[in-house]
Amino acid sequence: ENMVEKKFNDEVIGTTVNMKNRIVIKITQVNENSVISQMKDLIHNFIRPYLIIVLVTSIIFLGYPSQSAYSFAYKGLDLDLQARLSTIYDDNITFSNDNEIDDFITDLSLGLGLKYEGKTNSFAVMVNLNQQFFVDNSDFNNTSEDLTMSYKQEFSKYDRISLSDTFSHSYEPRSFIDAFGRTTGRYSYYRNRFNLEYEKDFTKQFAARVRYSNEIDEISREDISDSWLNGAGLDTVYYPNSANMLTFSYDFSQRDFDPGNSASINTISSGWRHYFTNQLYFDAKGGVDLIDSYAQENYTKPLTQVSLTNELDENSRVSISLDKRYYTIAHSEDLFDYWRVSLNFVKQVLKRLGLSLSGFYGEGEYIAADVTDKLSGVSAGLTYDLTKKMKVKLDYTYANIDSTIETREYAKNKVVLAFVVKF
Repeated sequence: ENMVEKKFNDEVIGTTVNMKNRIVIKITQVNENSVISQMKDLIHNFIRPYLIIVLVTSIIFLGYPSQSAYSFAYKGLDLDLQARLSTIYDDNITFSNDNEIDDFITDLSLGLGLKYEGKTNSFAVMVNLNQQFFVDNSDFNNTSEDLTMSYKQEFSKYDRISLSDTFSHSYEPRSFIDAFGRTTGRYSYYRNRFNLEYEKDFTKQFAARVRYSNEIDEISREDISDSWLNGAGLDTVYYPNSANMLTFSYDFSQRDFDPGNSASINTISSGWRHYFTNQLYFDAKGGVDLIDSYAQENYTKPLTQVSLTNELDENSRVSISLDKRYYTIAHSEDLFDYWRVSLNFVKQVLKRLGLSLSGFYGEGEYIAADVTDKLSGVSAGLTYDLTKKMKVKLDYTYANIDSTIETREYAKNKVVLAFVVKF
C-alpha cells in the first residue's frame, strides 16, 4: 500500500485514494472468500444432512393424502407431477484411469407427465428437469433435461400410425449400452431420436410395417464432430399359428458427420419368435449388413440377434439377449464390430418391495482405429413403497472398461439413494 501511495503521489495526485480503496477491497474479498469456504464446509458437513431430512419428511407428508391438487383426470386426460431427491456417491466422476476423482452428489429432479387416451388415438408427454450439485467439485454442477413424446392413431381396426420423439441432454451415459462404444471422459451431449411407423393388417395372419427414423447427436467436445443418422425400413410379419411369428425386414441407414464424411448400411434380415407358453418366448434374427464405410470401402458382414424372455407376471420379467454386428457409432467416423450379451431381471418380491438386477458384457473393435474395448458391468436396485405416492430407491452400479489403449480404461462404482413422490 505504501509503495502504491508513493508511486501515484509522484505521478497523479488524487489517484492514491482510489487505488487504496481498491486494494482494501481486494484484501477484504480474500477474507470473505475464506469465510465463504468455511461456510460451505459447514453447510456440506453439518447443515446439509439436516436440510435433506427436513425436505424428505416434508415430501412424505405431501405425498400421503389420497387426493392432490397437482394431479387430475378429465375425459381421458391425466396430469402427473413427480419430484425426486437423490444422494449419490460416485468414485470416478471423470471416467478416467489416471485422474480418478470421487465425490458426493445431490440430485434434484422434477418431472411432469401428460397422458390422453381416446377411442382411436392416444398421446403422452413426459418432461424431466435435473439439477446436480457436487460437494467437492462444484465446477461439475450441471442441469440436464429429458423430453419424451408419443402419439398413436388408429385409422381403422386394420391400420394405424405411431410416432415418438425422445430428447435428452446429459453429462454421462445412462446405461451400459450407452457406455459401450462411447469415447471416454465426462462431457455434455445432446441426443434426439425420432421414429415414425405405419402398420397395416392385410389378413389375420399377415401384416406389414413401414418406418422412418432420425437421430441427432451433438457433443460438447471440439475433438468430436456432431452427427446425425437417418433410417428407413420395411417389415413383413406372418403368423403361421398362435405359437410362431415370422418376419422379413429391409433397412437402410446413413450416418453423416459435420464436419466429416458419411457411411451407409443396407440390412436384409429375417426373424422368428416362438412362444413356449403365454409368458415364455424365444426370438432369433439373422441377416447381412452391406456397408459403405467412411473410407469408401465396402463390407459384407453378418448380423445375429438372439434373446429369451420370461414375463413371470405383470410386474416381474427376466430376459437374456445376445447381439453381434457391425455398426456406425455417434462418437467417431469408424465402424464398430461388436458383440454383447445382457441379462435383466425385475421382480416384485413383496407387495411393497421390488428388485431389479442386470448384467452386461461386450467386446467391440473400431475397424479404422484398430482399437478394442471391453465393457463389463452389473447393477442392482431395490424399490420400497412407503405410501401409495412415496417410494425410496437404492441402486448400485459397477462398470469397467478394458482397452488396447490404456488411457481409455476406467472402473466406476456408483451408489444412489433416492426418494420419489408423485403428487
